[in-house]
Amino acid sequence: MPISRAQFNEGLEDMSYKIVAFLKAHSQEAFEIEEIADGVYSALTKQGVPTAAEKMARAKLLEFPLAELVKKRQLERKIIGDKAYYCIVLD
Repeated sequence: MPISRAQFNEGLEDMSYKIVAFLKAHSQEAFEIEEIADGVYSALTKQGVPTAAEKMARAKLLEFPLAELVKKRQLERKIIGDKAYYCIVLD
């Protein structure tokens, strides 16, 4: 299956690319993992409102890609209060 040139240039697997695209589209905001999952998965599916269990599972699936993107310095992660927030690193 082909991938976009942008995804190729960034060298990202599919989910990481979707996370980066979502955060780039909202570059002036920082999000909790659940909010990123809502943004990424709402673009992928046209189903109804997900259950609480589905939301938790989606957020769990993003933990590794988010950690890798932070490690690559494409995203920034900060703990504010008792919550972790992620945002895109601006050039």
